[in-house]
Amino acid sequence: MKRFFIIACIVVAAALAGWAGWHSFSSAPGVAPMAVPAEVPSSSASAPALLPVASATLVVFDGTKNIVNGAVPVAATSTVFLVVQTAAANAGLAFNYKAYPGTGILITEIGDKINGAGGAYWQYWVNGVYATEGADHTAVHAGDRIEWKFTASQQ
Repeated sequence: MKRFFIIACIVVAAALAGWAGWHSFSSAPGVAPMAVPAEVPSSSASAPALLPVASATLVVFDGTKNIVNGAVPVAATSTVFLVVQTAAANAGLAFNYKAYPGTGILITEIGDKINGAGGAYWQYWVNGVYATEGADHTAVHAGDRIEWKFTASQQ
């Protein structure tokens, strides 16, 4: 019985100490609350990995094969552009784009495929629906399926 009482006291003391430490940190004047990064930076190879809050599926098809295919982390601020840019950087793929003020960003190169080559262009679909706006204007949500294809123009 004495052993049980000692263990119970240790557990309660540890819980209170943890709560008190967290409470004093999170409510200290001038200390901003902790936030989860919106995107996992592509240059964070040496930084510890954070568990993503949510994910989407990204497939990048270069006309002959999938060069990216898998789950990608997403946050409230994720766009199709940021997701593919980060995935390309993480895969070591070339990635270029052109910004058109008022319209958005047009992806011009992923890997070794450049827009116009062989009459094909980089185009994307979200959940099977062809894109009608720049990749930087399309939000990505948990569970979305984003497909980039290097193919003949769909418009």
